[in-house]
Amino acid sequence: YPDIIKKLNMKQQKCTFHKIKNQRDPVWKKIHRIERKNKSLQNQIKKNLEKINTINKKHERKTGNIPKNDKIKIKNIKKRQKLERENRKLKKEIRNNKKEIKDYKNYNKRISNIFKSKTAKEARTRFKLLQNEIKTMPKEIQKFIKKLSKDFETTINHIKNPEIPSTNN
Repeated sequence: YPDIIKKLNMKQQKCTFHKIKNQRDPVWKKIHRIERKNKSLQNQIKKNLEKINTINKKHERKTGNIPKNDKIKIKNIKKRQKLERENRKLKKEIRNNKKEIKDYKNYNKRISNIFKSKTAKEARTRFKLLQNEIKTMPKEIQKFIKKLSKDFETTINHIKNPEIPSTNN
């Protein structure tokens, strides 16, 4: 189509709906994968808490030092401490995953705002800001920004000319 449109001396408009959809599909897959992982981590935390509770019920805590010859209590305390450390690690991983999801959603919103811009200059400015951050972005977003940079002008023709629809649906 691009050659035919060029011969007819017309402006081509790439469908913004499909651009955004193609960008979001891999991001959504990644977000869903992270959310599933968070769910399994939450389940592991619950299991660990149940184990900690059973250990606590078996051996009521008493204040003061535990005699060194009480091997069972010492073993259970170490088991409980190990489970508590593991839970702290899992909670930290969940926090990091939630931050990653938030970053993905923020990039999605910023990309969407490019296509919702009122002027072409504003769209270019928003796109340039994203391009400047390309090294710090997740790889799925980087890939999309690189692809979009090749045909950015034909993607924002609908902003320049109100007669051109933003989508071909």
